[in-house]
Amino acid sequence: MYSRDRRFTVEIPASELKKIFSWVLKSPSEETGGDLFGVWSDGQDDLENKLCIYHVSGPGKLCRRTPFSFDQDVRYSKKIATYLSRQYGLDHVAVWHSHQSALDRPSAPDEEAIWNTMRSLAINRIALFIASSVGKRKDDDSSSFVINTFLFETHEKSNKCWPVLQGTFRILPEPSKKICFHSDEEKASLEGLAENLVTDKDINMIDITVSETSVIGSLERQL
Repeated sequence: MYSRDRRFTVEIPASELKKIFSWVLKSPSEETGGDLFGVWSDGQDDLENKLCIYHVSGPGKLCRRTPFSFDQDVRYSKKIATYLSRQYGLDHVAVWHSHQSALDRPSAPDEEAIWNTMRSLAINRIALFIASSVGKRKDDDSSSFVINTFLFETHEKSNKCWPVLQGTFRILPEPSKKICFHSDEEKASLEGLAENLVTDKDINMIDITVSETSVIGSLERQL
C-alpha cells in the first residue's frame, strides 16, 4: 500500500527553474548539472513527500562532463551546501543534470549513482531532476528542454528501496525566501567557483510551459 499510494510534489519558483534551463542551453553538446537546496514537508498520512526548493546551483569549475555523463565539482557543491545550511537552514535535497537526448527518465547509471549517494550520506530520500531535449520540428528555430523530477526513497526502518516515483510540479511566481550573499567577497568566494553564472538577462529570455508532471523551457535563440 505504501509504495502504491506514495505522492511526490515539488514547489519551486519559476526563476529558479529557469536557471536550470539557462545552464542546459549553454551546454548544447554535453551534459551539465548542479544541486537544489530546500526543505522537505511531509503530509499527515506519511505518504506525501512535498519538496520546497529555494535555491538552484549550477556546475562548478572543476566538474567533469561528456555528451553522456556529468560529475559535479565536489569542492563547489560542499562549499555552497555548507553556506546555505548555516545561513538559511536549507538542506541539499536534490540534484539535477541534463540528457543530450530525449531520455526523460533516470538512466540505469543515474539510478545506481543516486542509490550509492544515499547510502554514503546515510539519507533516506533525495530528488533527481532530469532535463532532456525536446524533438524539434523542421520549421522550429527554438531550443527546448523538458524537466521531470523523480523521488528516490528508502524505508527508514527496513532500508528497503521503494520504486522510483515521478513527481508533480507547483510553480511559484516568486521565491518565498530570498537567498542573497552578505558581501561581494562572500559572493566571489562561493559563486566564483561556479563554471557558468546565470544572469537575470539569461533567465528572462527563457519561456516555460508547465504541466502537472513536467516543465518545458524554450529559447528562440541560443544564449
